[in-house]
Amino acid sequence: MPHKDPAKRRAYNQHWERTHPGYRRAWEQAHPHRRNSWMKTYRDQLKVQVFQIYGGPICVCCGETHFEFLSLDHTYGNGAKHRSQLKKEGSYEGSNFYIWLKKHSFPPGFRVLCMNCNFALGNFGYCPHGNLKETPQPFFETDLGRPAQDALGSVPITAHPGGNGSGEGRQLNLRGFGDNAGDGT
Repeated sequence: MPHKDPAKRRAYNQHWERTHPGYRRAWEQAHPHRRNSWMKTYRDQLKVQVFQIYGGPICVCCGETHFEFLSLDHTYGNGAKHRSQLKKEGSYEGSNFYIWLKKHSFPPGFRVLCMNCNFALGNFGYCPHGNLKETPQPFFETDLGRPAQDALGSVPITAHPGGNGSGEGRQLNLRGFGDNAGDGT
């Protein structure tokens, strides 16, 4: 690569694309397996990076760690509203959503859940594991702003009162693996 500086490299790549129209597309059509392999690697690495930022590749409810089962959840239960707003900006679905998160400096208001916990929370309002419940606070303020949070960057999630039989809520730290992260304190 002729330039190590990202801005110069971007300018060089844009100039090259303008002076060699159609070359990249022809190469991609001639070598789809190489392009698909590269794109899958990029998407997987980006997903790992996003999960690390939002607490690590582990479900904050049940502790599931199989990468294939994990997804990102809108903490405040407003995923449909957020997706419709993102569609106005452009298509930010699937792995493009992770690109949007990176582009916007990983805003708070998201957490890692497994597909089962995410589905139960979205359809029933609580997870049968009893470790979390949607937090009824808006995600959006004025410009996809930041939701209220404490000084450590944690967003409290109160457990479903009847889920664990104790009737007591507890809070989970969504910002990483601290000394007591994941044990519900």
